[in-house]
Amino acid sequence: MPFFPHRLRNNHSLEMSRTRYPIGSRQPAHWLLAAASVLLLLWAYAPGISGPFVFDDTPQITKNPLLHVTEFSLPELYAAATSYSTGLRPLSMLSLALNHYFSGLEPTAFKITNLLIHLINAVSIFFFVFLSLRLLTVTQDLPHSPTTLVGTSLAVAAGWALHPVNLTSVLYIVQRMASLSALFCLWGMIAYLLARKRMIEGKPHGGLLILLALGLGTLFSIAAKENGILLPLLLLVIEWTLFGFRTVNASDRRRLTILLYGATGLPLIAAAIFFITNPGWLASLYELRDFSMIERLLTESRVLWIYLGLLLIPRPARFSLFHDDIPISHGLTDPWTTLAACAGLIVLFATALFCRKREPVLSFGILFFFCGHLLESTIFPLEIAHEHRNYLPSVGVFMAVFYYLMKAPVKIGNIHLGRTAIPLVILFLSLITWNRASIWATPLDLALVNLESHPNSPRWQFETGRVYEELSLHQNKRGKELANLAINHFQQAARLGGDHQAAGLIAIVHMSTIHKRDISTSLLDELNDALSNAKVGATSILNLEQLTLCVAHQECYLPYETIENFHESVMANPVISRSARGRLKADLAQLALNIGRPSDALDLLQQAVEDNPAHVQHYLNLAYVQILLGQTQAAEITLADASAHDRFGNNETRITAIVKQLDKAKAKRDTNANKAQPDNNLKVN
Repeated sequence: MPFFPHRLRNNHSLEMSRTRYPIGSRQPAHWLLAAASVLLLLWAYAPGISGPFVFDDTPQITKNPLLHVTEFSLPELYAAATSYSTGLRPLSMLSLALNHYFSGLEPTAFKITNLLIHLINAVSIFFFVFLSLRLLTVTQDLPHSPTTLVGTSLAVAAGWALHPVNLTSVLYIVQRMASLSALFCLWGMIAYLLARKRMIEGKPHGGLLILLALGLGTLFSIAAKENGILLPLLLLVIEWTLFGFRTVNASDRRRLTILLYGATGLPLIAAAIFFITNPGWLASLYELRDFSMIERLLTESRVLWIYLGLLLIPRPARFSLFHDDIPISHGLTDPWTTLAACAGLIVLFATALFCRKREPVLSFGILFFFCGHLLESTIFPLEIAHEHRNYLPSVGVFMAVFYYLMKAPVKIGNIHLGRTAIPLVILFLSLITWNRASIWATPLDLALVNLESHPNSPRWQFETGRVYEELSLHQNKRGKELANLAINHFQQAARLGGDHQAAGLIAIVHMSTIHKRDISTSLLDELNDALSNAKVGATSILNLEQLTLCVAHQECYLPYETIENFHESVMANPVISRSARGRLKADLAQLALNIGRPSDALDLLQQAVEDNPAHVQHYLNLAYVQILLGQTQAAEITLADASAHDRFGNNETRITAIVKQLDKAKAKRDTNANKAQPDNNLKVN
C-alpha cells in the first residue's frame, strides 16, 4: 500500500511533496562553508593529533596484548574483538586491532582514524538534518527553500564537528567507542528517513527499509557501544516530533506506530522483568560507588544542565576529560541547586511536549537530547559525568540552535543577523577546539591546565602526580624535585578520597621504593586500612598490580611480607570482584616464584583459578609452577583444563609451548628433573 502524508492542510503541501530538493547546492556560499569547515576541522585538531596515549588508552590498547594482532586469522581477530574488559563492544575493539595491524602502537595513526570517523559523522549529520527538514516541509506544511535547508544542514554539521565538547571522542582514543556507536545510529536514522521519504512519495518497500534501519542500525551500534540500544527510542522521537506518524490511511499509521512503540517498549519490558527477577543486581554494582542510586539521579539533574552549559556557552575552563569534582546531591536541597535543576528539567520537558505542533524542531532538539542521555545519565552506577556522552545527544541541540538562527527574522538593513552569526559561531568554536587540542599535545600540559580548572578532582591530582613521576625517572638533574611534586599530588589525591585514597597511597609507596626513600610505618598502616575499607576500584587495583610486579621484576624493593599484607588487606575488602582477586593473586604468585617460594606461588595460582575459572592464563601460570615442582601429572590436567576453556584457540601457541616444557620434564624426570625448569616469568594478562 503506498504511503502519502495524512491530513495535509492544503494544496500547497501537496505541491511541495512533488518539488525536488537536491541535496547538493549551487550556492557558492554553501560550498565555501563546507570547504572552510573541513579545513577548520583539520586545523583545529592538528595540535593534538601527535599527542600520546592517555589514561584508559593504556589498559585497553597499549597493555592489551590480545589487541596486538599480527595476522588476519579468525582466532586473533576474535580475541581482539572480545578483549574489552567486559567482553562487549566487539566492533570498536576490532577497529582498534586493525589500527595496530597497519600502524603498530603509533598513537597518531589511531587519532587520525578517530578524526576520519568524526568527519564521516559530520557528513552523516548533514544528510540527517537535510532529510529531516525536507520531510518536515511536507508533513508539517512548513515551507523552506532548498537553499535554506542546505544552509541549515551545513551549519549544524559544521557546528557539531567543531564544538570542543566532542574533542574527547577524537583525541581520547578509546572513545572511538562513542563515535563508532554514533556513526551506526546516524546511518540507521538516515536509512529510516529515506524509508519514510519512499512512503511519502508512494514508493514500495518503505516498511521493509524501516525494519532494516531499526534492526541493523541497532545491532551494529550496540556492537560498538551499548548506547546503540537507544536507536529505536531516538527514531520514535524523530517520528513523534517531526512527522507525527502521518501516512495515507489509518491502518498504515497503526502499523508504523506499533513498530516504533514496540521496538522501544519491548526492551524496556525485558529490562523491567530482569530488574524484578534480579532485585539485588543493580544495588550490588553501587557498592563500588561513593553514591547511591537516588543520589546519582539527583546529581544527574544538575549534570544535564552542566552539559547544556558546555554546549550553549562553551568556556575553555569548564571543559575537562574528568568531572569527578562535581559535588554529589544528597537531597533536593543539598545542594539547593538540585531542586532548581529538577524544576528546570521539568519545565524544559513540558515545553517540548506542548510546543510539538507549533515548533517541532525545538521539541525534537529537547527530547533528542534527553533520550540520548537515558542510558548513561539515569539509574546505572556509571561515573557521574563525561563530555563524550554528549556526542550524539548534542545533535538535537545543534539542530534546534542553528535552525532558529537561520529562521530568526531579525535584520539590520539587508543583513540577516542570525545567518550572519553562524559563520562567526563556527569560527569561535574552532578556536576553542584548537586551543583545547593544543593542551592535549603533551601529558604535562594536559594535566596542569585541567588541574588548574579542577583542583578538587582526585583524578587530575593523581594524573598530575603520575606525569611528574614519569618525568622524574628520566630527568636526572631534576629527578628529586619532580619526585617531590609527584608525591605531593598523590597525597592530594589520597586526601580527596574515593578510589584514589588507596591509589594515591600506593603511588607514594611506589615512588619511595624507586627513589630509595624511607617508608614510614604509619604510611603502610594507612595504606592497609584504605585497601581494607575504602572504595577500592580499578585505579587502586591497577596500581597495586604495578607495585607488585615492580618488586617481582626487581625494579624496586619491598619485603615480600609487606606486599603480602597489602594483598591480604585488599582481599578483605568486600567490594573486590572475583576476577580482580584472581589477577592480584597471580601477581603475588609471580613475586613468590621470583624470590624462590614456588609452593606459595602454587597455592596462590590455584586460588586464582578458583576465583576466575574462565581466565585461561591462570591455568597456564599454574601449569608452569606445577612443572617446576615436578607435578607433571597435575600439569597435564591443568593444561587439559586450559585447552577446554580456550574455545576459540586464542592461547593455542602458549599452550603448545608449555606442553613442550612438560614433555621435556617428563622425559628427564627419572634422571634429573631439575634440569627442565621452565621460565619463571609468569604472565598475568
